[in-house]
Amino acid sequence: MQQKLPHFLFIFLFFFSISACQNAQQAAKNELLSKTIKSADLLLASVQELKIQIGKRIGKDSNDVSKVFLPILSKIEAKSIQSKAIISQLDLAKTKDLILLGNLQQETGYAIRQTQAISTSLDQVLTMVLSSDISFETGKYYLNVKGADVIENYANVDIKRLINFYDQNPDYKQAVKIVKISISGYADATGSKNIEKRIQSNLLLSQKRADAVKSHLDFAFGNLRKKYKMGTEIESMGFGEALPMSVSDNVSVDSPQRRICKISGLVYPDFQTVGLVAKK
Repeated sequence: MQQKLPHFLFIFLFFFSISACQNAQQAAKNELLSKTIKSADLLLASVQELKIQIGKRIGKDSNDVSKVFLPILSKIEAKSIQSKAIISQLDLAKTKDLILLGNLQQETGYAIRQTQAISTSLDQVLTMVLSSDISFETGKYYLNVKGADVIENYANVDIKRLINFYDQNPDYKQAVKIVKISISGYADATGSKNIEKRIQSNLLLSQKRADAVKSHLDFAFGNLRKKYKMGTEIESMGFGEALPMSVSDNVSVDSPQRRICKISGLVYPDFQTVGLVAKK
């Protein structure tokens, strides 16, 4: 015959189980709160470190392609600071605040993936110096055969490798890959005896050569666009007789080191499309 529990013991166990359940729920809430705060702190530290890295790159080259990430990082930083302020005012006894905390944790995790992608992209920046003497005819701005071959290899081998890197990552496979290219054209300080005329002429030549590289790159990306979900952002700028950052101040006015096109490129996943994928 089965023995029944005394009534008072049954009541005690009932309330004990409720208390234990409430304690477990509170512990889970506190753990979620702690993890979200730590994630926000980690995110802020990562953003600040990346901004320092980019600042150093821009200090060496004002046209460095990494500058594209500064507005993205500033937005992440502002959002993270706002999230921490909201978290400090949450009352986890309220269901709506608990739901909000869960959403903030998800957003913070998404932002951390963004910063990780930015860090990876910075580590894989592809920089190439195109010698004008080899790639352009003297005084001309259109690419010769050798120059065209170099550009096509840059697009279809080097940039393609970076696109594949993200395409093989499950977190970013469905995201649009953005190819960001910055082209800086330079000329030597030779030409007309009229200094003002010479400076203007060389500035125009450097801009036209940079534009020629841009046009050929854009054309070379045609085949990649057919295969990958990708977008391209290519900017070109001519600096005329200004010395490239890597060239010594004491080089001669007609030095080949001055007649170059510097190409700097990187690939990163479009974070808006990453976000849409992550929320599915």
